[in-house]
Amino acid sequence: MQGRQLIICGRETFALRLQSSLLAYNAFVLLCHSILKHLDLRKELFHARLLLFPRSP
Repeated sequence: MQGRQLIICGRETFALRLQSSLLAYNAFVLLCHSILKHLDLRKELFHARLLLFPRSP
């Protein structure tokens, strides 16, 4: 009986760990995505600035 309870407990902690690691992974992916988006935006602004104000040769 006690062994079975331990297995169930182990499964629950495993599920909780999995859930928290998935949440952490999702947060990490969102962070990376927003950073990349920000860099992309900066690159686009830089190109737009070059188009608007081309450097004189």
